[in-house]
Amino acid sequence: LSSVLRGYAELGVETFNLTSFSGPEDGRGKKYHRLNLRLISRPPLRPLYTSDSGFMERFQYEPVVETMPEELAARLRKIFEGERS
Repeated sequence: LSSVLRGYAELGVETFNLTSFSGPEDGRGKKYHRLNLRLISRPPLRPLYTSDSGFMERFQYEPVVETMPEELAARLRKIFEGERS
């Protein structure tokens, strides 16, 4: 990990996301578990910056939806119906 972070620093990468995961906390199963790390670099911050990729999608393979599709459909339906009037 320190080698990767040192490499990032030499490349000028100042922002990144890191996640770690291992075996179950209650010790079920094996007497040992591997510690897994995932590390990705992020683009440099700039004015009006927005990311099209979040850590949940990249690391946990879980999409994050801020607006439920059904809510958006209901709002758009009202707009579309207003255009037909």
